[in-house]
Amino acid sequence: MDTIKHYSRRSFLTIVLIMALLVGMIATAVYYGTTFFSQQMSSMVTPEVTPPELVSQISMLHNTYGLYLIYVTAGILFLVGIVLWLILRSIAKNIAVPPAPTSSPAPKKAQPVPHPKDDIKPQQDQRLFLYLLTLLQKEGRLVDFFQEDLEMYEDEQIGAAVRSIHASCRKTLEKSLAMTSVIDENEGDEITVEAGFNPEVIKLTGRVIGEPPFTGIVRHKGWRAQKVDLPDLAATKDPTIISPAEVEIK
Repeated sequence: MDTIKHYSRRSFLTIVLIMALLVGMIATAVYYGTTFFSQQMSSMVTPEVTPPELVSQISMLHNTYGLYLIYVTAGILFLVGIVLWLILRSIAKNIAVPPAPTSSPAPKKAQPVPHPKDDIKPQQDQRLFLYLLTLLQKEGRLVDFFQEDLEMYEDEQIGAAVRSIHASCRKTLEKSLAMTSVIDENEGDEITVEAGFNPEVIKLTGRVIGEPPFTGIVRHKGWRAQKVDLPDLAATKDPTIISPAEVEIK
């Protein structure tokens, strides 16, 4: 509002000043115009030709009607100035006052994104992977075998230990995963890989040139898990523990 008042006051003073200048210019033009006209008429009038009444009328035209003309012109100009000032003041108010905000529907609150506590899913995947090692360790002591330094043992001793570990771990894999080969051919057999094969199921090695079908030798028949029989695990267990330490109390 202070800005509007300041603008209104300045515009009013500016308009008054401009109108005063115009009135002064017009008054000067009227004064000199009527004076010039009166002088011209007076030079043409002589006592022998023109009666005294005409001379007095010319003098009254110069002294009276010239002033009336100045007053009327000044009044019209100031009236125009007032109207112009009111128009400018109204425009300033419309610009300064912002339009009323249109009612819009309240924005929907963003649904909170669920953040699983401590990222349970990766922990479960890690625990399932380690749990398989846990089963192999529990049934066949596989981790113990991998961590053992075999340099101090004879081959006969290692062979006897491996036979027992192999049997126990194979039994665990059959129970939990039901392992089966990807292809039925034996290693060393010749096989033809037809077009449209799945590269995730059959991996090609050697000189792979052109488009299938390809003919090659089976180097490994692959393995596929027919099932995954692993338990649902709680999220609180330490996923890094494969096999707990055992302490016998005396």
